[in-house]
Amino acid sequence: MTPVILVFAAHAAVGFVLASGLVAAVLLADPGGLGTLLRLPSSGPLPLVLLWGFSGLTFGAVQFGAALWLAAED
Repeated sequence: MTPVILVFAAHAAVGFVLASGLVAAVLLADPGGLGTLLRLPSSGPLPLVLLWGFSGLTFGAVQFGAALWLAAED
C-alpha cells in the first residue's frame, strides 16, 4: 500500500478511537438517562453498536478531512 493511503487510514482509525471515547463518556455520564437506556438488556447491543458506528463514521470523516487538508499545505 502507498504511504498516503496508510496515513489516511490511520487518521480514520483515530476517528473511531475518538468515537469509542464518546460512547464510553455517554455510558459513564448517563446524560438524561441515555446511558441507562443503552445498557438495558431489552434493547440488546444494537443501539450501542449503531451509536458507536455512526459516531465513528462522523469522527473518522472529520479526521480524514483534516489529514487531507493538512496534506494539501505541504
